Amino acid sequence: MPDYFILLKNCGNSWNDQDKKLLSDQMKVGWDLGQNTVHRLQLKPGDKALIYISGNNARVFVGEATVGSIAVKPTKAQLMKLNTMPLVAYADFWFRFRDFQLWCKPMKMADVIEGLSFINNKKNYGSYLMGGVKRISPYDYAYLLECADKHICRSVD
Repeated sequence: MPDYFILLKNCGNSWNDQDKKLLSDQMKVGWDLGQNTVHRLQLKPGDKALIYISGNNARVFVGEATVGSIAVKPTKAQLMKLNTMPLVAYADFWFRFRDFQLWCKPMKMADVIEGLSFINNKKNYGSYLMGGVKRISPYDYAYLLECADKHICRSVD
């Protein structure tokens, strides 16, 4: 049975088509994790994840993915490749995706926050999303996908 996570990435102060292309390119290679990233060693193949972009003018969910490998330290060759990618912040660990889909339109946190059970203080929700990887309940995962189905296009580019 899979576990459910939100994977966080900071793309600066916005989310735009260029960021989407950069993130798609990175996700084809893998996802970077810092040495102190919470839950980094708990990710396993088959786990489900939603992709969340933080930043002052972003704060949006942009896609979904299935974890394809455990988090491992990159080889020197992998590290060199990861470090050339603009959105890679830390490459102490990384993992691959089995599959992923970036959505046509982002889904704003403000549009879904009231239904999220793991966020008690809705005004100061950012602290609930710190750490790079956030474990969520099957309920919250299903709720977010249901919202995505109702409000945005979930098709591949």
